[in-house]
Order: sequence, then C-alpha cells, then structure tokens
Amino acid sequence: MRIYFCIICLLMMACNNNNKTQEASTPQQDSISIEQKQQDIEAHPDSIILKENLIQEYREKGNYSKALMLVNSYLQTDSLNARLWSIKATLHFENNDTIQSINAYEAALQLAPATSDMIALGILYAVTQNIQSLSLADAIIKKDKLKAERQALFIKGLYHSNIGEKKEAIAYFNQCIQLSYTFMEAYREKALCLMDMKAYDQAIYTLTKAVTIQNNYEEGYYYLGQCYEMMNKKSNAIDAYQKALLYSPDYVEAEEALSRLSN
Repeated sequence: MRIYFCIICLLMMACNNNNKTQEASTPQQDSISIEQKQQDIEAHPDSIILKENLIQEYREKGNYSKALMLVNSYLQTDSLNARLWSIKATLHFENNDTIQSINAYEAALQLAPATSDMIALGILYAVTQNIQSLSLADAIIKKDKLKAERQALFIKGLYHSNIGEKKEAIAYFNQCIQLSYTFMEAYREKALCLMDMKAYDQAIYTLTKAVTIQNNYEEGYYYLGQCYEMMNKKSNAIDAYQKALLYSPDYVEAEEALSRLSN
C-alpha cells in the first residue's frame, strides 16, 4: 500500500497552510509568537482563524501532539465545527495515523460535505482497500463533476490498483489524463501499475511523457530509474536517479538507489 498517494489530499486542504516565505526564527521569537496567538484567542474565543493559526504554529514545528491537543480541546466546546474535524484529520494523517484520520474525515463529512474532504477520505479509503471509495467517488462526481471529476476517477483507479486489478486501474488513470494532461499523479500511478505487470517499456513511455510535460517532476525520474534497473540498464537508471536528485536533493529513495548502483 502506497500511502504517499495521499499527498494529493494535503494539497487540497488548508490547515491555514500558506506558501509564504518565512524567515528563520529564534526559540525566543517562537515563544513570543505562540504567547501572542494564545492571548489573541483569549480575547476572541469564537475566532476559528485565530485557533487555526495557533495549531499551524505547532504543526510547522512538527509538534503534532500539541497541535492535536489543541484541536481536541477546541472540539470539546465546538464539536459541530466541520473545519476543526478536517484539521484534525490532516494532523492525524501527517502524524502517520491513518485510522484516526479516516475517522476525523468521516466526522467532518457528517457535518458538511466539503468536496476537498470527500476527495481526501476517498483516497484514504482507496489505499486501505475500502470499497466505499467507489461510492464516494460517484458522490464527488455528482456533487462537483466540473471541478472534481478527475480526482474522483483517480480514487477509483487507486482502489482497483490497491486490490490488484491493474488493468481496470489503468483505464481510470487514462481517463484522468484525458481530462487533464498535466495530472502527474495519474501518470505515476499508471506507470506503477505497468511496472507491477512487468510492462517496463510501456511504463517508461508513460513516465517519459510525464517528465516531458513537467521536466522537474522528480518522482517521474525516480520511477524511470526503477524501470531501467529492472531492465538491467544501469547507466540509464543512474541518469534518471541523478535527475530526480537534481530537482529534489532530499529525495532519500533516489539517493539510496544511486548509491546502490554506484557501489
């Protein structure tokens, strides 16, 4: 089971997560920042935004126990807040607790059927081989076909891939690509299915197309390296892994593969 698929969920959620560049802070500055946020919440106890900001402060530091403690305390007095349940689900997922993440998403959706939460839960269902992913994907299409059809088809593809039905999965990933030719995750999952089927030439064709469309797609290069390794094309594999590291220097798997081949 490849849980990393769920990164697509995290890109669609917001736990007040923005892309602003932040300067490095000192422990003293961090303490002041947290203290100020706590004071702001005390002054405005009904502000969900302020609470999200404080949770995010701990999340960015990797302090998930504290972040979860906060969101659980807020839910004690605001248990019908779907947003808080969604944040809780995100934190549990990032803290490698898939079961609790699923439970929190289910709670969020009982309160408000947000498309982003439906997609996130659908992917978690799919990678845990839960057939409910298929009906949830249908619900996503019914609710928001124009904006979310490709994600719904992706969920169906993931489910079939994870239960071993690779040809069925590829058919769904092809539909995703037809709807959005820049949907990198669909190329990747299609290639992984082909690799499982030992159709390495077809997988290389798929991944080459992906990295041609997005030339900094590090996962595409990594899996190209995997294909070339399986075909005993060592120099091609080394070149692919080097490109993966060029675009993502902290790509541990690519670094380990390159080291293995170099030795």
